[in-house]
Amino acid sequence: AVVSTQSTGMVKDTATGECYRADHLLEAHLERALSAPPGKGAPSPETRAEMEAVLRQIDNYGLQEIGELIRRYDCRAPATGNELSEPAEFNLMFGTHIGPTGLLRGFMRPETAQGIFVNFKRLLEYNQDKVPFAGAQIGQSFRNEISPRSGLLRVREFCQAEIEHFMDPEDKSHPKFKNVKSVSVRMYPAKAQVSGGD
Repeated sequence: AVVSTQSTGMVKDTATGECYRADHLLEAHLERALSAPPGKGAPSPETRAEMEAVLRQIDNYGLQEIGELIRRYDCRAPATGNELSEPAEFNLMFGTHIGPTGLLRGFMRPETAQGIFVNFKRLLEYNQDKVPFAGAQIGQSFRNEISPRSGLLRVREFCQAEIEHFMDPEDKSHPKFKNVKSVSVRMYPAKAQVSGGD
């Protein structure tokens, strides 16, 4: 499951072959268009609303939809202004070959949190089979970024820290709950995330 969720669309400058992550390129293009001052390339109110809706849902589009949006908004290679290729799937995970024959394919971990979930049973045992508890870990992760040289934060190897909290969904009592019972936490519902709504 991790392998399928760690891929994204990639486009190329048709003249130079420079590669770009399709969703990030489209997002930057639309944000530039939306920030244009009135009378200097600013979109109409209808187009603005459409662009804002696309930005809210940018993570939900497939390759074909991203390609259609790139064409619709005339998104071009930022360095040259050249046309872009159709988006192609690109795996963000570093692949490697395992074993003496090299016939087994493996991937370096793109996230650190999986270890906490894989080891949930052992973590629960360490906590005398009682919830709530939290697990934290820090470690190296690896991503096959499309353009690692374009910014300081786009590195291929980096350190991540994660904290996951676990509780019994049937019994949410906690001895220290009174300390936070009046704290209100605003959540963004999954349905709104997928639809791009508010």
